[in-house]
Amino acid sequence: MVVTPKAVAALWGARDPSGTIFLYTEHFFSHPEPSQNARALQAQGAWIPGVLNVEGSQADRYSIAHMYRQLGLNIQIATQADDAGVYQVLQLLASNKLKVFASLSGFLAEYRIGDEQSGFLLCCQSLIVSRDRMRTRPVSRTGAAATCSLWR
Repeated sequence: MVVTPKAVAALWGARDPSGTIFLYTEHFFSHPEPSQNARALQAQGAWIPGVLNVEGSQADRYSIAHMYRQLGLNIQIATQADDAGVYQVLQLLASNKLKVFASLSGFLAEYRIGDEQSGFLLCCQSLIVSRDRMRTRPVSRTGAAATCSLWR
C-alpha cells in the first residue's frame, strides 16, 4: 500500500506455484484517514501481509506503520527499491510472469499514463520487490490451504 497526504492506494497480488504473480484487486481512497482505510484493507483478508510505502523521514515512516499496525494490519515498511522495482515489474510483464485482472481500472489507467510515481505503480513495485513475504492462506480446521500466495 502507498500512503500519501492526499490518498491511500493498495494492490493485492497472488503468486501461483510457477511464480506468476496475479494482481487481482485494488483499493483507492482519496481520504487518507487510517481507520477507514485499514477496515477496507482488512476486508480483503486480515491475514494477508503487506508492505507500506510512505514518503518522508524515517521517523514519519515508522510512525505511520505503527499506526496501521495498531489498527490490525500485518505490514512492514517497504524498502526503497528505486529503479530496481521498475525494472523488475517490466521484466515480469515482458516474461508473462505478471498478470493484471481487467477489473483493476485504476492500476491500468496509471500504467497507461506511465507515471512511475503514481500510487498504484508504486504499490506494484513494492509488491514485486517484497514478494518473498507472500504467504498462503492459513489452514483452517475445516478447510484446506489455498494454492496461491497472497500479498497486499
